[in-house]
Amino acid sequence: MVETCLAILGEAEAERVASIEQAIVTTYAAWAGKPDPENRAAQILSLVCRNRRYEPHIRAALERYRVRPVVDLDREGSRALPHKLPTRHWVSFFLARALGNLADPRSVDALVATLEQCPPEGSLGHPDPTSPSAMFLQKDFTPCYRAAAAWALGQIGDRRAGSTLLGVIGDLTNATDTRFAAAESLAHLHDPAFSEAARKLAADYPEVSVRKALLRVAQRAQSAE
Repeated sequence: MVETCLAILGEAEAERVASIEQAIVTTYAAWAGKPDPENRAAQILSLVCRNRRYEPHIRAALERYRVRPVVDLDREGSRALPHKLPTRHWVSFFLARALGNLADPRSVDALVATLEQCPPEGSLGHPDPTSPSAMFLQKDFTPCYRAAAAWALGQIGDRRAGSTLLGVIGDLTNATDTRFAAAESLAHLHDPAFSEAARKLAADYPEVSVRKALLRVAQRAQSAE
């Protein structure tokens, strides 16, 4: 199953099993669009892969997909929903989840790069709230795959990610999902170095959910001292 998923995601040396591939590529359209075989392969990887020997392969796939061009469908012009789910976002989302499930420190650099090098969700603006596309959080595309990267860093628990997570929290052009995931993950690091910064951010933070997560950062970091 894992090898077939990796093959669908572009790994030339992975071995496909025809019957498994047929099951993966058989998808059906839903109200928000039709998932393609790559989306499904990444989703299955996030569900079934718990063997760290595949970490380099999943990490390489994430690095391939996250650098694909940003897409803006200009849905405000047509006021229509997309007919196909976006490959870049969904695949990156599920691959980041897969790396978080493996919780391997080798993933840290790739996940940090996803947060630092990929544009914040609000960089292209937000949909018109009266349009059919209003369920999307930004004009690029839902889901917030960078939120999955932030979550994965918390599962790994490596303190090297701390400054990046703090930077994400402080930048309001990141979606609330991404900032909340970053704050939760920063709390998982139990790093006293970020206690005071988290407390200062929490003092007047505009969202209650992220503010509470920041206070947990301060509390857990203090208990680790």
